[in-house]
Amino acid sequence: MKRFIYYGYNFKRKIPDLKSLVECVQNDKPPLTYLMSSEVEEWVKQGAEVDVNPLFAGCQFQFADGTAIEYDKKSAKIKRYSADNRPAWFVAKNEYWSIWLQNFQYKSDEVAHLVKEIKDMDLAQRRELADLLFDLDLKKLSSSTTANSHKEHSKPLGNTQGRTTAPRVMDLGSIEFFKQFVDRLQNAIDAHQIPTLQILTAEDDMKAVSAEVKGATRTYYQAICGENVPNVNRASSLNPDIYCDRLKPMIAAVHEIGVENYYAEMVKAIAAANGAFIRDFSFAYPL
Repeated sequence: MKRFIYYGYNFKRKIPDLKSLVECVQNDKPPLTYLMSSEVEEWVKQGAEVDVNPLFAGCQFQFADGTAIEYDKKSAKIKRYSADNRPAWFVAKNEYWSIWLQNFQYKSDEVAHLVKEIKDMDLAQRRELADLLFDLDLKKLSSSTTANSHKEHSKPLGNTQGRTTAPRVMDLGSIEFFKQFVDRLQNAIDAHQIPTLQILTAEDDMKAVSAEVKGATRTYYQAICGENVPNVNRASSLNPDIYCDRLKPMIAAVHEIGVENYYAEMVKAIAAANGAFIRDFSFAYPL
């Protein structure tokens, strides 16, 4: 049986898209447990409405909400599990790191032992070691956060200074995340679906999406399409066919340039913008 898991994190996955999922299902190479992206989870969940799927015969899927499905190896018939009735093969959250290491071939005995030792430390020790290993400047960040917290508590609530809360340009520093964004934008355009923030992040509940992910998504959209991401209210007033037809040459230009090439130049422009408002940001690939 092959097992695919999603727990809701945003770092690099072994199965980031549908193409890699299909390729993985069709080969018999180890490992047999993989981490998938939110895009793959959403697609698998939609397909789970059908009781039989030969493509996934012998596959198990575990989702971020605690539910799971399993396809019989012979009949390819689905079996569904609720969050309150999990299967015996359900992978606990504290084993997620182990699968990630295995997926990217980092799972030597030494590495596994190191991670286990770190996880067994108390929180203060883990923070100190992580700060040392990855140069995170956690002490500087912690003192800055504490100072800002004291300042915030001493201020009256609300936007009393009249300062704008408009989003500013942001980049997550991940080509994989940008590729995922481009794929979602392309899929929305192909389906003549207005690409709202919900569609571009594959998440209906915006409270579950970090400010960094929303900021980067808005920034990339502004760079490619020259405007802000349509909100739900605006999307309801737009003609999907006309709007998406207008975006087609823009996304086609990204593919023609090459997604990685486009991203490399775009991040330079984002850095040069130095925290400017997204509405004021523009980008044209240098020819």
